Amino acid sequence: MQKTKPSPLAATAREWANILAKYREPSHARSVLELIVTASGFAVLWFMAWAVLGVSPWLSLLTALPAAGFLVRLFMIQHDCGYGAFFRHRLANDWLGRVIGTLTLTPYDAWRRSHAIHHGSAGNLEKRGIGDITTLTVREYLASSRWQRLYYRLYRNPLILFGLGPAYLFFVRHRLPLVGLMHGGVRPWISTMLTNAAIALIVFVMMWFVGVGPFLIVHLPITLLAASIGVWLFYVQHHSRIPSGLRPTGGTCTTQHFTAAPTTRCRAFYAGLRPISAHTPLQPNPLLSAPACAAQPSRAQLNRTRDTVSKPRLRPAGVVGRKTSAIDFVL
Repeated sequence: MQKTKPSPLAATAREWANILAKYREPSHARSVLELIVTASGFAVLWFMAWAVLGVSPWLSLLTALPAAGFLVRLFMIQHDCGYGAFFRHRLANDWLGRVIGTLTLTPYDAWRRSHAIHHGSAGNLEKRGIGDITTLTVREYLASSRWQRLYYRLYRNPLILFGLGPAYLFFVRHRLPLVGLMHGGVRPWISTMLTNAAIALIVFVMMWFVGVGPFLIVHLPITLLAASIGVWLFYVQHHSRIPSGLRPTGGTCTTQHFTAAPTTRCRAFYAGLRPISAHTPLQPNPLLSAPACAAQPSRAQLNRTRDTVSKPRLRPAGVVGRKTSAIDFVL
């Protein structure tokens, strides 16, 4: 009996799995080093912004820019803890994630659960709504009322999506479990309320130490900038190439596994952490060595067959007059 020849896409996936397998195990020494560098860098820059506040508020604001970058870096470590990938032991990952969550304003246990739901339903149009950015198909957009279209355009406006939206998400929305988790037992509530209490304690101590006004002037810009950067990174990664598996039925969700816009790699600042393009295929993803992983064969060499897969198209909200298919999207 003749054996069935595996598809090129399946062979590609296995090839990538073999290449990335050696990066699965986290290095405790590397993890501790990254944590020390990131946490100390954030603390030094925060107090530097406070120290120069008396010299010039604008100088303090300038210092907030790199401080926000280090806060995003802390969130990336929290993200890897959620995968059980920063340390080998789950308990260490979870408690580090909870502590960092008080700085990133993110309840770790509730976020980890919603993020798992997000990855479990990514690429399925029928299971959108948790841990994602609302994106309508062209057919959904055309079937919407005029007010619904206006709301969608405002929602997708960069000022909302990367400005007011992140502020609402981290300052307001994360103070309660996500809608899909409110009836998911007591654990999301405990995680969220304990994180809120820890945040309140930290804010009280810092206000007592540096003063209410100086604390707000220093910390608010840092947190707002970090929130906007984080949401932008999430947006770019998830919209750089929508996987072919976005069809409601059938399809193979492979292209998202191996394609991410080069901007999401942030080689200059975030190169110490794993590249986001290696984020999906081998979960839990460890703290990868980005330079070593990037030295592996290029996507073009391993994914030539990808072009044979039907891929959805992305269109601006105003370009919907041409012939469309069910998997065209309105940005």
